[in-house]
Amino acid sequence: MLKTLPRIQSMWTYKNKTPADTLLALAEFVHRKASIYADHGLIGLKNPIKRKEGEAPFIGIEDKEFLQAMKVNPNDPKKEDRVWEYYFNGFIECFSQDSRVKGRQEIYDKVVEIERFTGVPEKIFKLRKTHGREFEKIARRLTGQNQNPEQNLLSEVRRIINRPRSEYHNIGILTLARARALDICVAASIYADVRERTQQKNWTDAYAEGMELIYPEVNKHADINEAIVTMD
Repeated sequence: MLKTLPRIQSMWTYKNKTPADTLLALAEFVHRKASIYADHGLIGLKNPIKRKEGEAPFIGIEDKEFLQAMKVNPNDPKKEDRVWEYYFNGFIECFSQDSRVKGRQEIYDKVVEIERFTGVPEKIFKLRKTHGREFEKIARRLTGQNQNPEQNLLSEVRRIINRPRSEYHNIGILTLARARALDICVAASIYADVRERTQQKNWTDAYAEGMELIYPEVNKHADINEAIVTMD
């Protein structure tokens, strides 16, 4: 990271990118590295290397004392997610305290924003539970069309962003930005449905990847971006 971050900075400067674009590129790199680090940590616990005879016993995902040291409940059905978050957050926290990284606080703040942006809001879970049949129908139709899910998601997000205000009827207490934000999150959840069906991808991971894919596009619209980051 100490080698790559300055290279990204120089490359983006050479390409006459704005400071905001450069910061986004740096943050996306750190976010990706933190995710890879967390993936390796979790895989290591799920598939530990057996020690030689006489050595200390290996640590695995079922090691209760180790999980408790990570403040993870051994009985939590989503303990693997909690372990992943522990590694991811630890990486980001370590990065934020490394004085060798120029502009680390700005990068750290942007990484936190990206992480909030890519997380699934509780509102989406509730909406999908209430309208499960409709989501199922759309996912089935898109899967049958055998189209590029990434391109479909990007096209849908652009359509939502440019959708005329007049087409948003009865949005109630939602502002226009929040209405667009909700539609974007719904589109990402359907993208995750398609990825889950066609590529056996973990749904939550697919949602996060979809949101990360569209982040540069949405980031151009501060009000919509803020609405997604702060969505309950």
